[in-house]
Amino acid sequence: MIFALLVALLIGAGVAFFAVQNTHFITLTIANYAIPGVPLYVVVIGALVLGVIISLVLHLIGSFSSLLETRGKDTALANTERENKVLRQQLQTLRIENARLRGERPAAQNREQVHEDRPRYSFLERFRHSF
Repeated sequence: MIFALLVALLIGAGVAFFAVQNTHFITLTIANYAIPGVPLYVVVIGALVLGVIISLVLHLIGSFSSLLETRGKDTALANTERENKVLRQQLQTLRIENARLRGERPAAQNREQVHEDRPRYSFLERFRHSF
């Protein structure tokens, strides 16, 4: 907090020094409109602020696009995991059926279905995947 205050104080001092040194008045012309008597520091600082705002908007658009892309990939991953689980269950059923047809005893049925190797997700990860 103190560091941020010191940085803001230094930036403010720099802007004040710049404004004191550049008090020249210029005529600002935009298209066919002329605005006389605008201090030079207002034009420079205004251009800087406008550039920061435009950069922020472009960054937010890129972040939102990345969020949508990530969400789509998370949905595809969840669908693939569901399909994988169904296929594992079908494989287990087919193994039991194959053992039954061979006349073997299906003792592996209980041992192999005790635990599946699947990741355990935290509450926040499950919440994020629900969207």
